[in-house]
Amino acid sequence: MMAFVGSGSGSSLLDVGQAAISTGVKLLSDYLNSLLYPIGAIGPVSFVVSADEVKTFESFNHHSTANFVDHEVAGGKPVSEFTGLGLDEINFSIVLVASTGVVPLTELRALEALMAAGKPQRISIGPRNFGKFTIRAISDDWLHVTNKGAPLVISIQLTLVEYVASMPTQAQQIMRKDEIQRTETGKGGPERLPGTGTPTKPRTTTPKPSGGQKIDPVTRMPI
Repeated sequence: MMAFVGSGSGSSLLDVGQAAISTGVKLLSDYLNSLLYPIGAIGPVSFVVSADEVKTFESFNHHSTANFVDHEVAGGKPVSEFTGLGLDEINFSIVLVASTGVVPLTELRALEALMAAGKPQRISIGPRNFGKFTIRAISDDWLHVTNKGAPLVISIQLTLVEYVASMPTQAQQIMRKDEIQRTETGKGGPERLPGTGTPTKPRTTTPKPSGGQKIDPVTRMPI
């Protein structure tokens, strides 16, 4: 026996096809957007949100400071002198859940390895590049574990500090001068302390003989 599809069934198939095309276009759009503007990364560790894996951050905080020296003024308010910018600091947390396609302990070990290496890592969130930072602290809370002790959910808090590879030439010269002075400390007593300059030798005076007088070599006095 043959079954014929009526007009109503054809309409349903058309709706299903259009929905499938729409879903495909949406997935392709999301994929292209992820390539242009990824969620972010810490060096080789990328943040991902997809149907197969969820690994992203929460409570991202970026902190910047400016350094000032306040000089006291007798009878008035201190005068502030700007000395430069401080190192930026970034704090955020990551919640790793095994049911979202990640292995929480493996991801934690990867972050700990980056910190132990002591090398600066580039931080990027979306289209913004924050520069290079070093991981200064990692705190992890194991929220859920299996009956064998394997973590199912780990909450990680990270602290990163901006990394500056070199210093201005003037600052290098000042530090080099201070270093030389420190190495010379003790070679000649207090007069060789940093900032006191080159020590001077004590001067000795010998009386000049008058006429045919002779000078005693010990007392330096005329005989």
